[in-house]
Amino acid sequence: MKKATVSNKMLEPTISVIVPVYNAEKAIAKCIHSLLNLIYPSDGYEIIVVDNNCTDNSIKIVKDMSKNFVIKIIKCLKKGSYVARNLGAKHAKGEILAFTDSDCEVACNWLQTIEKRFKNRNIVALQGPGNISKQNSLMTKAECINRPMTYSRFWGDTKNFAIQKRVFDAVGGFKEFDTGSDALLLQYLRTKGYEVEFNTGMIVYHTFPTSLKKLIWKNWKHGRGDFFIQNKLNSINRKKRIKMLLLRNFQYSYNIIAKQMNVFKKCSMILYLFLIVTVRCMSYIIHSFLKTPQ
Repeated sequence: MKKATVSNKMLEPTISVIVPVYNAEKAIAKCIHSLLNLIYPSDGYEIIVVDNNCTDNSIKIVKDMSKNFVIKIIKCLKKGSYVARNLGAKHAKGEILAFTDSDCEVACNWLQTIEKRFKNRNIVALQGPGNISKQNSLMTKAECINRPMTYSRFWGDTKNFAIQKRVFDAVGGFKEFDTGSDALLLQYLRTKGYEVEFNTGMIVYHTFPTSLKKLIWKNWKHGRGDFFIQNKLNSINRKKRIKMLLLRNFQYSYNIIAKQMNVFKKCSMILYLFLIVTVRCMSYIIHSFLKTPQ
């Protein structure tokens, strides 16, 4: 196994990589393998895996892979990925917190890119793309098209996110809701005048669910997260939100039509986009009337 380069300059890790894990035995090995093979000084970063009540072999796999690199494994009894991330941050020694998910693989220069940008001390948080995948299914391609980030339009997504620990602690970390807390945190940083940056060089490959049922549920949760964020920001506007989502769907459908692929594939992707946008809109509307998220 290729190992990270070693340096004797640092006594404490400068970057803490935090990965919440819940029953991810099918994906966690690829995630950890990518983190162990980063081109970065091995004493310059630490890996913190937060066990969020796994009942499968996820943690055993992590332990088996940590023989040549000490991986911190922390047990989080309270359920919730943001709860787990906050707990991981409390145990972190690094000046920078780098978050990814158990179903992701990071590029070998991921930490190099993060460190380079944080040399600009004015930048407190970095967001990388969240719509890159090695999968080739039409549903995955449609999901990726539906989640583009640009320098002028991006949001918080903890599969590929980094922040100065002092700032993370100062703002109280993530709200411990089950969805949308990463986007809410980044928006909060902006409103407080912190400098946050979108960085295309931070590459993380995400493995999307493969079943239609799971993908629909995922987008239902996103709709609930949309309401959670706007409720916290006192900016609930159902008509504006629905128009924005539908307009985005039209724009992405147009992009699909322009792609070089057969008509059947184009129609399948457009229909899937329409389905998930409708699910997300319905979820937002229903939860905005119920006002269940706190």
